[in-house]
Amino acid sequence: MVHHIVADGWSIALLMRDLGVAYASRCAGRAPGWAELPVQYLDYTLWQRAQFGDLDDSASPIAAQLSYWQDVLAGMPERVQLPTDRPTRWLLTSVGPV
Repeated sequence: MVHHIVADGWSIALLMRDLGVAYASRCAGRAPGWAELPVQYLDYTLWQRAQFGDLDDSASPIAAQLSYWQDVLAGMPERVQLPTDRPTRWLLTSVGPV
């Protein structure tokens, strides 16, 4: 079982394939022979900064977005009471329902 944030219906096959290759390679005493990715996460962050700007720059798109959402959400309750099938436990434990 995999959490939906890790894999969805499209990516689960790719994840399982890569895990299989990695496992087989490590069992054989070597690293998987994957080619280096053409784009790294750092490249994405640099692109994102170029697109959205910096929070410290009040004229940047990201500062405008932050200001918009702060205005829209101003005065909203920190937690919205929604109906549930059981009360929320404020003390998290590893004990399940009895």
